[in-house]
Amino acid sequence: MFQLHALDQYFVHNANLLGASLLARLAKYTADESIKDVALSSLRYSMHHQKEDGSWYYAEKRTLIGSILFIPGLISRAFCIF
Repeated sequence: MFQLHALDQYFVHNANLLGASLLARLAKYTADESIKDVALSSLRYSMHHQKEDGSWYYAEKRTLIGSILFIPGLISRAFCIF
């Protein structure tokens, strides 16, 4: 899973899916199964945390949960890769 930066101790779904989509494209061109596995694992993580209404919490961190509910353009763009 991917964070906004290395100091974060939580995952942010738009950053996670953007990183996953980058790895999915890389796996396609390199045929590297380990890269593909990481991309799919990250995708599964965010899909598992999707709410029933189709949105996500901004991040899976107690102080941020419930603060922002949205489906950002980055997430929509990341799904185009898969």
